Amino acid sequence: MKTSLTFLLLATAPHALAEINFTRDVQPILNKNCVACHGGVKEAGGVSFIFRDQVLGKGESGKTVVVPGKPEESEMIARVITDDPDDLMPQPDHGPRLSDADVETLRKWIAEGAEWGEHWSFTAPKIIQLPR
Repeated sequence: MKTSLTFLLLATAPHALAEINFTRDVQPILNKNCVACHGGVKEAGGVSFIFRDQVLGKGESGKTVVVPGKPEESEMIARVITDDPDDLMPQPDHGPRLSDADVETLRKWIAEGAEWGEHWSFTAPKIIQLPR
């Protein structure tokens, strides 16, 4: 038992300590929970999670959606942690609350500066050195 617990902790520790990667960690949360109402042609409340400049902008409420480096000032975090059913996102009739892990990922991403990753198809391949 002790060995398997140690292995589990070692296997999960690098990801837990690693910097949040937008494409790997954040975009799937947004795609699953947010873009149906806040993306593409539908921008409920004047908010879209498709382009970074829109995420850094203000919604119809006048509040900034994401303030890089400041999760406590970001409306995104306020909306996913509130207990007010009128403000909660996603709205209760549109899906379940975000998990604590998803909220923590978003919070950490914002705290780290809310870096935005490009889709892999828009990034040039990099030549890497193969091990000898």
